[in-house]
Amino acid sequence: MKISGQIILLTIITYRPYSFKMKKLCILLVLSQFFFINTNAQNLDSLEKVIVKEGIKTSDKLKIYDDLSWGYLSSDFKKASFYANKGIELAQKVNDPLMEGTLYRNLGITYYMFSKFDSASMFYEKAMQCAISANNLNLQALINSAIGNLYNMKGEYQTALKYYLKALPVFEKLGNKQRIRILLGNTGTLYLGLNNFAQAEKYFLKSKKIAEEINDLEGLGQAYEGLCRIYIDKEQYGKAIEYGKQAIETFHSTGNKLFEANSMQSLAMAYYNGPKDYDKAEMLALKALDINNEIGLPGHIAGALNMLSNIAFHKKQYEKCKQYAIKGFNTDSTDSNINSNLMANLVRSGIWLGDKKMANEYFDKYRDIIDIRGTKEFQNTLTEMEVKYETEKKQIKIEALEKEKKLFLLLTISGASVLILLITALFLVYKNIKNQKRIVEEEMKNLEQKQKLVATQAVLDGETAERSRLAKDLHDSLGGMLAVVKLNLQDAKKLTVLDSGEVNSFNKALDLLDNSIKELRRVAHHMMPESLMRYGLKVALSDFCESISVAKFQHFGLDSRIENKLEVLLYRSAHELVHNALKHAEATQINVQLIQESDRISLTVHDNGKGFDAKKEFMGMGLKNIKQRVEIYNGIIDVYSEKNKGTEVNLSFQLNPENNAY
Repeated sequence: MKISGQIILLTIITYRPYSFKMKKLCILLVLSQFFFINTNAQNLDSLEKVIVKEGIKTSDKLKIYDDLSWGYLSSDFKKASFYANKGIELAQKVNDPLMEGTLYRNLGITYYMFSKFDSASMFYEKAMQCAISANNLNLQALINSAIGNLYNMKGEYQTALKYYLKALPVFEKLGNKQRIRILLGNTGTLYLGLNNFAQAEKYFLKSKKIAEEINDLEGLGQAYEGLCRIYIDKEQYGKAIEYGKQAIETFHSTGNKLFEANSMQSLAMAYYNGPKDYDKAEMLALKALDINNEIGLPGHIAGALNMLSNIAFHKKQYEKCKQYAIKGFNTDSTDSNINSNLMANLVRSGIWLGDKKMANEYFDKYRDIIDIRGTKEFQNTLTEMEVKYETEKKQIKIEALEKEKKLFLLLTISGASVLILLITALFLVYKNIKNQKRIVEEEMKNLEQKQKLVATQAVLDGETAERSRLAKDLHDSLGGMLAVVKLNLQDAKKLTVLDSGEVNSFNKALDLLDNSIKELRRVAHHMMPESLMRYGLKVALSDFCESISVAKFQHFGLDSRIENKLEVLLYRSAHELVHNALKHAEATQINVQLIQESDRISLTVHDNGKGFDAKKEFMGMGLKNIKQRVEIYNGIIDVYSEKNKGTEVNLSFQLNPENNAY
């Protein structure tokens, strides 16, 4: 007697400003539990009348409590929690752990929908205890999905992905394509929020394929919206606008107002970033706000207000920008991503409105959030979790091969007992089994090797993506903001009469601000040099060596670009080797040499430091990391060193002569 409805995915879209010229979109969306949205209110009224009647079977009564608590999730907190609690009491009374866990899950989602995250977490934990007691894998997977959404909303993405990857294998095993599609879409939007667009596109395409197979319009709409955001980042605004319109039409046809509002915000961002049509963007954002106010979910309302705050700033309506930001902050302060954007807008509007106190206050808060989210482990941990999931799938294959190996041994024993007199036949069977065993062992070794390569490559990709993102955040966002602060301080100096002592203090503050800007740019350049991305390895290494007085750079051979990943590997290796020579070997002379031919490239770093006995002493952690990464590309690393005679490290790789790329 379950009420029919649609399984959907709730999204909150937030945008982060980049200095005063917003070139790129930063999208972080938080995904909620999957639940129906368009249940007929008349059906719920009918169920409320049925539940008070006498003589209803306990099992039917529990199902009605489930339907009512589920039906009122997004519209009536009191009724949803009331019916969930009544159902839990009845389930405990009749000792039904499966229904008790289901109703605890409903109760947790109810609290989650109204931003009561601590209570939601507590009820999810009770639901999981019941699901384990009932030994129901499907309910466990559903609860893990809900917990993942909770952590996603809180901005703890590594933990969110961990719970998604716990749920996904269960749904795959049960063949539940609908749930698989939703989780793939969740993971895609998570990577989209981290600006890892290659990973986001991979998961969106997987989700889209399944949605087409099962005729899931909600899934297709989600894919359209994801592609809209990807093309915004690629600055292909025509395609972005087209996909945004398709997403709105799709969700409008399904009656999903919440997703229709979110798609309006995505389309607004396309107009906002591309043709700079702020009036169209504002119209769409206001429509989205009206829908979100009608639904009444605080997080979504805050997301729409955040969007309007961004638009108001770029229309130079600074008081309006401030008011939208304050209203959004007061509506829902639980989402760290929305908060960071609102704080940035309060800083910017405060500067233009001359409210220095407010600007300083929210600048400190904004910087704290950036520092927390900017750790290196953040993106790497996400990548490592995905690698763990892929590794577990490989491990299943290895275990299957182990079982096959045991089967062959069992056949050997059975054949020996049955065909004891047929020695010739037994010999042939044994020989065949031995060959099969060898093949299985070889396949196992190959799988293990591939497993290691996949894990290491994923970590490298995650590290490179995170370095690029952090360098861009530091240079574009925080660097631009510091520059604006400097300009405002200089303007303030012109308009204020200061005595000699105050002038000296003011000048010292300006000098300190200049030094901070220079240090920020140096750090951003260190994380991912712009010269490497634009001009290639030769220019990047030359710039790097010029910045170090004892280092010299030489280049021989061709001067053509190679694969980006290999360029990054060579640059990071040179960087690590030079700093090792300075820090550990105490070198006073360092030579960096790059030789590029049509089919080969090599990097040599030689120093006159204290060296070490390469035959007896183990490599340090830095050299081990370089060696591991070189082996991924089938490269060769040679280390020559003696005590007090310096160290020479040579890396070499084969290139494809047709396109000069690895």
